[in-house]
Amino acid sequence: QDKKAYKDLIEVLRGVIGTDSKKFVSVDAKTKQVRRRNAMLAVLFEGINVATRLFQDENFSKDKDNKDKQTDNKDPSKIVDSNSAKDNKDGQGGERTKEKDGRDIIQKSVNHVRYFLSFQDPDLRYLALESIQHLCALDPDSTGNDSKFVAAVEKTLHHPDLSLRRRAVDVLFEMCSEDNSEQIVGQLVDYLDEAEETEIKNELVIKIAILAEKYPVDTPWYVDVMMRLVQTAGDSAPQEIWYRTVQIVSSHPNMQSYAATTAAVMLRQINLPEAAVRMCGYLVAG
Repeated sequence: QDKKAYKDLIEVLRGVIGTDSKKFVSVDAKTKQVRRRNAMLAVLFEGINVATRLFQDENFSKDKDNKDKQTDNKDPSKIVDSNSAKDNKDGQGGERTKEKDGRDIIQKSVNHVRYFLSFQDPDLRYLALESIQHLCALDPDSTGNDSKFVAAVEKTLHHPDLSLRRRAVDVLFEMCSEDNSEQIVGQLVDYLDEAEETEIKNELVIKIAILAEKYPVDTPWYVDVMMRLVQTAGDSAPQEIWYRTVQIVSSHPNMQSYAATTAAVMLRQINLPEAAVRMCGYLVAG
């Protein structure tokens, strides 16, 4: 019964998510079936949410596939003879595994949100961003590791709707990895410089600090990001942020020379925030 329910659910998801994105927003010029369009969009995004929950334990990245293949080649238990493989197939060529089902559905889901992310309608963009936040963990190759996709999310940082900007910050935080940290952290720091709302600035400072420490490009990059972060955030930056930076530099001798030199240059600037002065003072003193 569980297998039948799973099969039925997969068929429904394929029917909904497999539909062309344009059909969800097409409105008859005469009847203006806006309600029907909205209902179809609601079904689509709910289908995407169901899919992300159904396949939440899967990982469809290419790196994962390559690692699995290498492991399978080395592990005798993974080798299945041709007769066993044949026995596992049904009369119609064999059922798809859960992973194969998921890969197809998740990829089509990514294509949908990529399409709707370009719309000016704030409701559509919000739904797309909400879906991306779940999809990026399942398929990082098609989301966070795609520079054009990341750039599309970054554009939302400049949208007049505050709720969209906050959602974009959350999505970029989830999308960030060692492969795209330079691009995403750079954009978040740029946005910090123009963000006006105190609440969102406080969130940004913490998120940027976490990402810079978790995914450092190299030593100079980390130091530069943290210097700019504290300088831009000013006294609104929690003491823990610059204190943590000093702590990390102090425990890594290879960082100390560059950090001290950079801090000395920054101290020559006028009107530095107190937090920046304190951090630079500690770094110069060594």
